[in-house]
Parts: sequence; C-alpha cells; structure tokens
Amino acid sequence: MDEDCESSADALTAQGGTDTARWSDVSTYQQAWTERHALMATRIRPGDTVIDLGSGPRVLLQRLPSNCLYVPVDLVPRGPGSIVCDFNRDPPPTMTGDFVVLSGLIEYLHDPSRLLAAAAAMAPRGAVSYSPLELLPDKHERRQHGWVNDFTENDFRELLQRAGWKIASIDNWWVQRVFQVDRREGVM
Repeated sequence: MDEDCESSADALTAQGGTDTARWSDVSTYQQAWTERHALMATRIRPGDTVIDLGSGPRVLLQRLPSNCLYVPVDLVPRGPGSIVCDFNRDPPPTMTGDFVVLSGLIEYLHDPSRLLAAAAAMAPRGAVSYSPLELLPDKHERRQHGWVNDFTENDFRELLQRAGWKIASIDNWWVQRVFQVDRREGVM
C-alpha cells in the first residue's frame, strides 16, 4: 500500500467512513486471501446457511461444502442475492443462519463491537479474522493497509466475548489470527 491509502485511512478515521472506491475495485482483492478463507471455512457443515459479512468478490463460496446456502453481504453489490451494507454507517442486516464469516473486515471498522454483536445474533457459529497490534505493531504500516483500529489480542478477545462469542480455537494466517467462535449461551 502507499501513502495515499494511509491518508485515506486517516481521513476515514476522522469521518467514520468507508473507502467505497477501494472496495468497489475487484483488483484490490489479493489471491492470497483465499488461504484465509480456507481456514475460516473449516467448521462450516454441509447444508449450512452461511452469512459472509464483507464478502468481497465471493471467494468464500468456493470453499463451502455441498448444499450450503450462501448469503454475501458487502459494501457494493456482488452479484445475485448479495445484500449491500456499509458496516461503518448502516445498521447490520437482520438475518439468521448457521455460520457467519467476518474475513478481513474488522480492521476497517470504526466500531466493530456493533457488528460483532449483530453477527452473534445471526448465527450460533462463526469465524472472525483480525490482525492484533502485537502481530503488526507499526501504526503507520497499519494505516497504509487502510486499517482504522488497533486492538491488542487481549482487547480483541474481550471484544468478542462482550459481543456474545466464546472462542473455540485460534489459527494463524499472515499477521492475523483466525478466531473460530461459538455463540455463548443465552445470547440471541
């Protein structure tokens, strides 16, 4: 990423906005991110209804077991059946499924607690990726990626718990953790 992305991240942080131009361009998505999707899909079962929050170009769809219903939600339309939502400005969609995925999304949210809580109400199981400050401590570099928040791993774990999730397992991918999560009892 370059200085323009860092300036954009700083401006978006000040405004609480989302970089719509960046995420409308499919070429900004990296092929390497499919490896993260593979990790995130390990607990998806055949026949699950899978809600993909921040779906991008629907790469997760290629990783799903048979007979799954796929519901992509993204900032811009991503084909048939996609739901459009700016997670920084709009209320999260109201829907339910079996598994919810938040892949490469949390770093771009000004208030991720709202979406994490909504996700816990959407599905009893899920997968969430996040790059904690310990794995990428240089805030200048984080802003160059366009990231607008800086949680430590402990802070992020607490954020998940307050949102209604318990952590089932954690995998490592690049400078990110992939949290496999289950909705805590009594959360709806």
